[in-house]
Amino acid sequence: VIKKSQCPIGVFGNGFKSGSMRLGKDALVFTKNGGTLTVGLLSQTYLECVQAQAVIVPIVPFNQQNKKMIITEDSLPSLEAILNYSIFNSENDLLSQFDAIPGK
Repeated sequence: VIKKSQCPIGVFGNGFKSGSMRLGKDALVFTKNGGTLTVGLLSQTYLECVQAQAVIVPIVPFNQQNKKMIITEDSLPSLEAILNYSIFNSENDLLSQFDAIPGK
């Protein structure tokens, strides 16, 4: 339910995002689903550094078969943000993390 005074953040609202910020200041989320590998950055550090006025969640999708980035309007700037504000220094470093995630 969306109240008139609130706007949803992203597709799923703000529950996951605000809940994760109670656990830690920064989180990198890796998912495997439907032939797509996705990395998302939930980061108060990033938001503070870019002086964001709204919640921004950099998200990068990859094709699961060939591990190539799926090019969207936001994928390249999102990858740059993730590499600058996470412990990973390269696209290959990120992709190697998916090997530890069971699933399709």
